[in-house]
Amino acid sequence: ASYLDSDTKGRLIVSIKSYLASRLFTTTNIHGRNYSLEELISIILGRLRKAVADQFGTKSTRVVMGRPVRFSGAETEADETLALQRLSSAAKLAGFSEILFEYEPVAAAYQYETKLDHDELVLIGDFGGGTSDFTLARLGPNRGQDQNPVIGTSGVAIAGDTFDSRIMMQLVAPMLGLGSTYKSLGKELPVPVWIYSQLSSWHHMFLLKDPKTMSVLREVKNQAVAPEKVNALVQIISENLGYALYRSVEETKLKLTDDELASFKFLQSTIPVEAQLERWRFESWIQDDIQRIASSVQS
Repeated sequence: ASYLDSDTKGRLIVSIKSYLASRLFTTTNIHGRNYSLEELISIILGRLRKAVADQFGTKSTRVVMGRPVRFSGAETEADETLALQRLSSAAKLAGFSEILFEYEPVAAAYQYETKLDHDELVLIGDFGGGTSDFTLARLGPNRGQDQNPVIGTSGVAIAGDTFDSRIMMQLVAPMLGLGSTYKSLGKELPVPVWIYSQLSSWHHMFLLKDPKTMSVLREVKNQAVAPEKVNALVQIISENLGYALYRSVEETKLKLTDDELASFKFLQSTIPVEAQLERWRFESWIQDDIQRIASSVQS
């Protein structure tokens, strides 16, 4: 929210965890100060520690931290060790002195495991924003505390964000000018497709605010066959409405969980962007994605 309120004058940092095993990431500069990866993570952990202290009236010094079964980009055991060391250092910087780790899928299945009166072979699915990950683990009352219950893992870089992107490009982008035309030098040309390449993710949309791109968009709008569509895109970019637009996309996706038909509405632009979306149409857009997720489970 602070980043959006600052009119993108700050630094948006995402997917910090994915760099834990990378030796290429040493520091990044934010407003003239260099921050290590550990320092960035410690800021998040420090705020969580403070929230606990405010709620329970006591300072916590012990933390159990989730960790992936395999860190992103880790190719060797040394890479795994580096990632854990970085997480430990970040926790110490945040004020924790006793630091324990648990595999994320095992932690996700904790409540289920406490109800078991026998050991079971369990498939744990983690459907996130960027990836869908699957873990086969042996859980139950006979599992030792020091025993690694994980038997195997698999995953694919397809998840909720991918499904949002399909709606954005198939349903919303055409209402913002994708596929329409404009006139130039006596010819009718398609609106440049490359302009819409950044619509696949809300935090990439701010890249379109580049002065050269905005100049191209305004020129296209002035000659467009459907100028109101391109004008809506210009407004969304110039007023940093990308995040709000994606929230509307996500709401439509969630409605399709239970309903056969969902309304898409985005009313913050000068020209209201509205449409109806049938579940069968949405499912046709994500069919290949679902097959790739299914293949990951079967592997």
